[in-house]
Amino acid sequence: MQSRPSSSRTSLLALLALTALTLLARLLGAGSGLPHLAEPDNAFLLQPKLIADGGAAAHRHADYTKYPHLVSRILMALPAPKASGPALDDHLERASSESLRPRLLIAIAGVACVPTLFLLAREFLSAGWSLFAAALLATSLLHGLFSAQGRPHVLVTLFITLTLWACVRLVRRGSWSDYAVAGIFAALSVGSLHNGIAALLPLAAAHAIRSRGQGIRGQLKLALPALLVAASAIAFLPFLFESAKVAPIGVQEEQSIFRLGCHAFHLDKIHGRGFGVIGWTLWSYEPALLGLLALALPFLLMGAARLRGLAPELRASVIVVASFVLPYLIVVGLYDASYERFVIPMLPCLALIAAWGLSSLLHGIPSGSSRIAASSLLALGVLAFPVWSSIKLVRLLSSPDTATLAARWLSANADPRAETILMTPRLDLPLVHDPSVPLPFTAEELRVGAWIYPWTYYQLGLGPQSGLAPAWRMGWLPTLDPGFAEKLRQDENKALLDLDWTLIAEGSFADSSELPGNQQRIKAALGAIANRVASFVPYEEQGNPRALWWQESSGIERPFWQRLLAASSFGPAIQVYRRR
Repeated sequence: MQSRPSSSRTSLLALLALTALTLLARLLGAGSGLPHLAEPDNAFLLQPKLIADGGAAAHRHADYTKYPHLVSRILMALPAPKASGPALDDHLERASSESLRPRLLIAIAGVACVPTLFLLAREFLSAGWSLFAAALLATSLLHGLFSAQGRPHVLVTLFITLTLWACVRLVRRGSWSDYAVAGIFAALSVGSLHNGIAALLPLAAAHAIRSRGQGIRGQLKLALPALLVAASAIAFLPFLFESAKVAPIGVQEEQSIFRLGCHAFHLDKIHGRGFGVIGWTLWSYEPALLGLLALALPFLLMGAARLRGLAPELRASVIVVASFVLPYLIVVGLYDASYERFVIPMLPCLALIAAWGLSSLLHGIPSGSSRIAASSLLALGVLAFPVWSSIKLVRLLSSPDTATLAARWLSANADPRAETILMTPRLDLPLVHDPSVPLPFTAEELRVGAWIYPWTYYQLGLGPQSGLAPAWRMGWLPTLDPGFAEKLRQDENKALLDLDWTLIAEGSFADSSELPGNQQRIKAALGAIANRVASFVPYEEQGNPRALWWQESSGIERPFWQRLLAASSFGPAIQVYRRR
């Protein structure tokens, strides 16, 4: 790496344009699937209400402890959404706002990651290569997909990156204000998501380097960020300090589990399978970035061997960044139950390393117009595929999802007064549910799983006299009923024929060949007793319908970028059958 050169006005204008384009892309995708197709673990649909409730029952709800409360506290401070008008479209908009507000907050945080990475990269790279690193993040499929969701993984990525930038400045200057800024960003990281605790690592590293040889007076400066982080924990992780019966915390040796509220870290699942998840995630979402990282690896190894030869200031900055990346990479890699979203906080640093590797490759070209031309052409060539795939992602997220398309088809081709529609579990069509048709779950069960049926949950709150029309005789296949499940195993055709239905909307959220056993039996029975009259499928694989939605399921057979480019829509794979 090189010492920091000055920024150019052209690079800053380019960064402004890149940030503006990223903002447009993130906002276009923020409303995808609302109000009926919420992302998994959408805790911010209920968490603000649970915090406001304040009762013991509310505190025992899983969503109260699912995420720290920073996002919910921000949402609670915003003006309440406007009351709905009487029309169905008004209620759809009002129901969407419950999930759209946290999504917009996360989307803005995702946009802010782009200039933040540029600031961090400028501590190591030229303005042009810093812009390239920011462009890699702006066109990241993984970052883009989770920026459209009401989950805080992108938010914590922003604050961790800001913490790294602040810690690099702390190492170089070490004033009280530097400690305050680093402490604020570290505290916000902790308040955003549980893995935000990793932001304390660069803070500790920066302090250890800066305070060396300064005696007790130099050590006292650490008290300021420590107090800020403690205040954040008290404010945004109150369940850490509540009764163990409300939010169990600690090691349960008989189960080899460390619990943090509703989250469990399995101590017997540390066998290194997470490294495979990291590798697959990069290949599935970020093939260009993965290639650049492979290219940067030899330069990285040579740079590590020459670390002592770097200027002290630059060496300290490298150590600060490495103090986050390496431990975080090792922990996620060792843990068998890691998910693709665990990679998101590393993306800015990986983009920085990728940009540095590519710049190192071109370092042998004499400086001047030849190097600028070669660098520009190579950077644009590398970015071509991420830009193309990102545009496809935005187009799908901003277009009607499969559940909306299915609802439109039913509105045009079915009679809500004379026909009964059954849906497979987890499918929530944006149609009005007839309150006279009983739901297969209680109000409390629906509240617990509000993110699974967000539109139905909203309608339940309106009461039976909502007056919304047309009201559809809709329900769900009782696959969770042990008696029905047994009937399916004995005679799947008869099990379905015994139910009252005219149409069945069979929806699969799987993006692989793995389906629950009951759903496989239902599909087989429908092929024998009903006619498929409509299909709303993102893409097909060897003639089998496949979903494309918020996260990958188990048994993935193709990387996300391949499935994205093959898809024509976003959402579950829905097929509508009419009884013969």
